[in-house]
Amino acid sequence: MKKKRSIIKFSLATAGIFHLINKWIDSSSITKQSSSNSGTYYHWKHGDIYYKKKGHGVPLLLIHDLSPLSASFEWNELIDSLKDDYTLYIVDLPGCGKSDKPAITYTNYYFVQMITDFVHDVIEEPAHVAATGLSGSFVIMADAMQKDLFKTITLINLPELTQLKKQPDNHSKALQILFELPFVGTTAYYMITNRVNTEYFFTEKLMFNPFYVEPRLIKASYDASHAGNGFGKYLLGSIRGNYVKVDIAKSLGKTKTPVHLIYGAEYPHYHQAITEYRKINNNITAEIIDDCKMYPQIETIDDILESFFMYIN
Repeated sequence: MKKKRSIIKFSLATAGIFHLINKWIDSSSITKQSSSNSGTYYHWKHGDIYYKKKGHGVPLLLIHDLSPLSASFEWNELIDSLKDDYTLYIVDLPGCGKSDKPAITYTNYYFVQMITDFVHDVIEEPAHVAATGLSGSFVIMADAMQKDLFKTITLINLPELTQLKKQPDNHSKALQILFELPFVGTTAYYMITNRVNTEYFFTEKLMFNPFYVEPRLIKASYDASHAGNGFGKYLLGSIRGNYVKVDIAKSLGKTKTPVHLIYGAEYPHYHQAITEYRKINNNITAEIIDDCKMYPQIETIDDILESFFMYIN
């Protein structure tokens, strides 16, 4: 009995320590938000979606990559150059940035629903759309489910089909369960999204030129991942669990909407990705932009703007 009581006391003490650490991180992690990042909320049926509306002209929906470290700030460098020709709608996806972060398993269809409803309820007319990374799969599936939703589709660094086909298995499910644990999962999430790892993620994984990574970019990413008292862990768990992936081949093959692929020249396996997608639909156009990796809209602004104006117009 004494041994059992000791184990219980140790477990409670450990849980208390994790809880205190997480609370301390919650109270100290969010730096002062920039007052210039004014926006509003779309009160979606599954939670509030933060977005910014800028400019005048034909609607252009901008969707960031799917990661707790990403949010609408991904597009900030393009806003001033695009707002004279387009009405820009720049969203924080559910689970990201300033949008609600419900404690759920996120799926591809969940994001498809959100994008479809946003176009219907907020934009209220067919829009051009651009999306980065895994979020491009949501756009393709939304396009397949709803005709005349988009005028054109621009996808930046859409993962290769073999990556999108991955489904949950025992290993990935275990990772999701880990992140959803009340104390340990939150601590693990904060360890992954701390400032050092956030900076490493940008300099080593996202950007071609690590010297281009500005402190304000790290700050914006860090703030995005820590908004919502650690509830970004549910999105991260769903990503690691492969619940947000889907095979887009059939939908991409049937689409009548013009699709343009953009890849950074330093994006791994871009040749494979373009070959796969053009084999599925030979109407797809593609281009490679030099001197960039995951975020050409941050590293090579002039090139991405030229691509937008040529393709969308």
